[in-house]
Amino acid sequence: MRRVCRRGLAVGIVLAGGLLLGVAPQASATHTETSCGVKLNDKVKCWGDDTLGQATDAPSQKGFRSVSAGGEHVCALKRSGKVKCWGDDGNSQITDAPAAKAFRAVSAGALHVCALKRSGKVRCWGNDGNGQVSDAPSGKFRSVSAGDDFNCGVKPNDKVVCWGDNDSDQVADAPSVKAFRAVSAGDNHACALKRNDKIVCWGQDDYEQVSGAPAVKAFRAISAGVSHSCALKRNGKAKCWGDDEAGVGGTPAAKFRSISAGGEHSCGVKRNRRVKCWGEDGNGQVSDAPAGKFRMVDGGGYN
Repeated sequence: MRRVCRRGLAVGIVLAGGLLLGVAPQASATHTETSCGVKLNDKVKCWGDDTLGQATDAPSQKGFRSVSAGGEHVCALKRSGKVKCWGDDGNSQITDAPAAKAFRAVSAGALHVCALKRSGKVRCWGNDGNGQVSDAPSGKFRSVSAGDDFNCGVKPNDKVVCWGDNDSDQVADAPSVKAFRAVSAGDNHACALKRNDKIVCWGQDDYEQVSGAPAVKAFRAISAGVSHSCALKRNGKAKCWGDDEAGVGGTPAAKFRSISAGGEHSCGVKRNRRVKCWGEDGNGQVSDAPAGKFRMVDGGGYN
């Protein structure tokens, strides 16, 4: 099943996100069912939904260090520092990708992309209906994560900063303390990992993707999906919570190196470097996970 998130029409003078009266409805974000990973030979492999070439248009050459699957587009980072994107280009999320070899991380959102320069500055492009592109803060960041139509990042002083759509307080409720080492932006919620290994989530909570976060101080990685979240314990075990259509109750008992919460599924790289996915499988985003050994995997949940 494909989950679709539709925003309302522009009926006021100015909406909270800055959308002006008289323009078209805000863009609808389709949470597709595409997963991608980078193999040990630095080659990108994608599977699942291929409506706009998200899987088949993946670059055939080697030389990539990471990949991020967004709404119906995918972006990957080459070892040279150059960003390569493919798939849906309805909001110039492909054609506006910067040409410079200047980046060290990339994160694909619903209809936009953000990347982190080697200098620590954030560069975003694509749909800007809620300021998720133009409102990118100045200054340096340690990491950045693109969500549905908002983003979050961690500054060098361990403070989380978010910008863009705030209809579920996913921007305004970002924690104010300087205590975080990682953050992940989902659909309308976000989760962050404190330096004491505790998880803090905020924003939309209709499936307990916020209030269901575990209270223990035992985690080393966090990933916010569309309406669920997953975290990786220090012992390598995965813990997921939120919408059970995403297979939260069926989280594998295996131990993982990394984990990624997607639309209605999740994927992880096991300790033997094989990819394991679980949850909704409407387009083979679970069952078509390829063989071979992987460095990392992305479930396509804007994280």
